[in-house]
Amino acid sequence: MDRYWFLTWRTYGTWLPGENGFVGYYYPDGARRVIDNLPGMPATEQIPALERYARTAMKAEPVQLTVQQAHVVLAQLQESAAYRGWSLEAVAVMVNHIHIVY
Repeated sequence: MDRYWFLTWRTYGTWLPGENGFVGYYYPDGARRVIDNLPGMPATEQIPALERYARTAMKAEPVQLTVQQAHVVLAQLQESAAYRGWSLEAVAVMVNHIHIVY
């Protein structure tokens, strides 16, 4: 294999825009768009108003995976990799986020 893919994502609602360490696209003054998720850029300061807005926009409670749910997620990742002919090199399913290496 000539390359690997490292993918990480958080479960729903466990890391909202505006929270400490947030990186992404946002409008701090309502007019100009800031993009601070470029390589080497530090995370922005916490933005409480953006976090409050993101929390009110949520459609459900944040997802915290149980051990049983983590096993289901792992099985699905394995099934999807097998179906696509990918080699699943590493997986970490945690309470609020997942890492995989294909």
